Amino acid sequence: NNDISKTTDYRDEYIMAKRSVLNTKNIISSIHDELQHIVLPTLGDYHA
Repeated sequence: NNDISKTTDYRDEYIMAKRSVLNTKNIISSIHDELQHIVLPTLGDYHA
């Protein structure tokens, strides 16, 4: 029984870690998109 519960715990931890990584990637990509929207027009004005 203990072995099975340990395996389940590891699986849960793996799933949680995977989710947090995905969340982090989503956050980073959304921040990146926002930065592009903010930076690109500013650069355009600067060059012009």
